[in-house]
Amino acid sequence: MALATTTREHIEGVVFYDGECAICTRGVRRFQSVLARRRITLTPLQTPDACARLAIREEDRLKEMRLRLEDGTVFGGAAAVVEIARRIWWARPLWALSRLPGAMRPMRAAYGWAARHRGCANGVCRIEPPIRRRSARVLPLIALPSIALVLRSSLPPWAFMWTMAGALYAGCKWLSYRAACRDAVATSRVRALAYLFAWPGMDAEAFLSRPSGVAVPPGSEWIAATLKTMFGAMLVWIGARAALPAHPMLAGWP
Repeated sequence: MALATTTREHIEGVVFYDGECAICTRGVRRFQSVLARRRITLTPLQTPDACARLAIREEDRLKEMRLRLEDGTVFGGAAAVVEIARRIWWARPLWALSRLPGAMRPMRAAYGWAARHRGCANGVCRIEPPIRRRSARVLPLIALPSIALVLRSSLPPWAFMWTMAGALYAGCKWLSYRAACRDAVATSRVRALAYLFAWPGMDAEAFLSRPSGVAVPPGSEWIAATLKTMFGAMLVWIGARAALPAHPMLAGWP
């Protein structure tokens, strides 16, 4: 279904989007008036002449959204998003960020991931090729610690320690989430975000497949948690202070 975005005769650009993608159609409806004020109209990629107007092959039709300007210039994927952002004052910081050396590479990777998963529903997505699946699983576990190592010379030792620990934790967290997705564990996006950014544990399958509703822990678990918290506080506030200055290594252990 084509969405008319402007009644102006002079059009400066056309955004081609996947008209069969629910997320895409909701997005273009939301930004319809914003684009219309910039004289940009919206057209589904499913229109018969889309490939000819964009000079692309039929098999590449639905690969990514595209922006075709009045002079015939075509931007695809993340480049199209950045070009649109350049024309909207409140989105211009994204365009400025893309001008930094190497910034477009992660933007293209992020857009490519979103484009491949735009057909996801109820937590079950289309099957990705094996090599792509493996690289998507292990990439954060390699990239995040590598970034921490690059920053090592500019961080004090204690900050580097926590940065590396956080990088390894985040990479393993993502790895466990991808493993659950590989096993086709159905879940909602909200629950997936809660697991990735709020839940401290690593058992993705148990968390994502848990039925809705809050489970009330028994009294014994409350007692055990309280005792562990008190013991940890004693180690930090009493044990560490008692070990200093004679045993600094022992003091740093808690």
